Amino acid sequence: MINQKQLRKKLESVSLNDIAQATNFTKRNDGKITPLNFVLSFFISIQNTSHTLGSWAAELAILVRKTFSYNGMKYAQNQSRVFFAKKMLQSVIDQQLKKSPKPKIGTRLLEKFKRVFVADSTCINLPAFLYKFFPGPFNRYGKSATAKIQLCVELKSGNYTNLDLQSFTDNDQKFSPNILKHLLPGDLIIRDLGFWALWVLQKIIHKKAFFISRLRFGTNLYKIENGDQIDLPKMLRKARRNAQSVVELQACVGKEAQVQGRIVAIKCPIGITRKRRKAARNNRHSKANHSKDYLELLGWTLFFTNVSQTTLSAQELLEVYGYRWRIEIIFKCWKTHFKIDRLFDTQTKLTKQQVEIAFYLFLVWLTLFFVRMYNFFLHEIYAKKQKLLSLMKFAKFVKEHLSDLLADSDLDFWINHLAYYCTYKKRNDRLNFCQQLYLFI
Repeated sequence: MINQKQLRKKLESVSLNDIAQATNFTKRNDGKITPLNFVLSFFISIQNTSHTLGSWAAELAILVRKTFSYNGMKYAQNQSRVFFAKKMLQSVIDQQLKKSPKPKIGTRLLEKFKRVFVADSTCINLPAFLYKFFPGPFNRYGKSATAKIQLCVELKSGNYTNLDLQSFTDNDQKFSPNILKHLLPGDLIIRDLGFWALWVLQKIIHKKAFFISRLRFGTNLYKIENGDQIDLPKMLRKARRNAQSVVELQACVGKEAQVQGRIVAIKCPIGITRKRRKAARNNRHSKANHSKDYLELLGWTLFFTNVSQTTLSAQELLEVYGYRWRIEIIFKCWKTHFKIDRLFDTQTKLTKQQVEIAFYLFLVWLTLFFVRMYNFFLHEIYAKKQKLLSLMKFAKFVKEHLSDLLADSDLDFWINHLAYYCTYKKRNDRLNFCQQLYLFI
């Protein structure tokens, strides 16, 4: 477990008092809870096997040397504290981005872009009584509660650039414009269909940045030269008969907000095509479209991008899109080793504010104590040992030995230790994610 001294030292770089003042953290100068003690006690509490408001109150009581009740902690979870926790998270992320050193490992296909962003979301199951605040899907047990965490990661540095908490009913498209405030000329954003919004793609082009997106079925395509509509399924059926595996064309996408770009269709292996079509036929949803055209398109992987063919070929485009897998590994780390989906398992009474504060502070903890260290050791170990640090193995190590790591300043020892125990093992049958991403392969 990390001790209080280690936590305080780590938090010295965060302007807690300024954030507290900006968010009206407290209206009383003599209040028991200071911003530092509020955060410190939470960080100590989440290292326990069962974090509750009671355990948080107990840890806070030790810090302030006064008794602090469960109800006292409950009433401390107000909207101002939500704003404080959320602003603290954004401050830590912004600080991480400003201080991030230039990566020491090159990336094979991504060197052509300034920065590369990947965005996705993960769902966290909550106790059912929170349904009115975080409505989830209906299941056989009735109503359920589900929160959704949106994450944007910059692949070349490994930094988180945006984290946000939503309800299950908030779709990814709502989060789609958030990337615009971060983009600079030469950046690339990789997205799946959940973020599809043509007006956002047009804004990305105006910023002289790039995007790679899956193409949504049913989107109207038009010839750039004369505006005639393009029958993509017909074109792909002809290509399949002629044994073509790749089809490319320039087109205007969208009936109203037309966006010019490159359409790339890559023929799927027969096994994947059969699996997709079987899943479509088994889908009995009333809105499911099982037309002949739809089934034809299921045999192809379809992209829409403004990246030129000379920059990324069709196969390279497919490979770069596969880098989205990195964000899935991050979510797996959160759930497997840091148990973010078990944060409220033992609690029976919670308010919306209590859930939001706990989530935001938990994400602050992850950013401060995991992301920064992983990025540091990833590049140091590669520079000195020519080995790649596994995200999952390092997450397990941090969960078990973070206090030792923070207490010992002998970096050479930890670099050697992590290089031996937490790096990828060589395999002949396939490449791991880091091997696919980085330049030396």
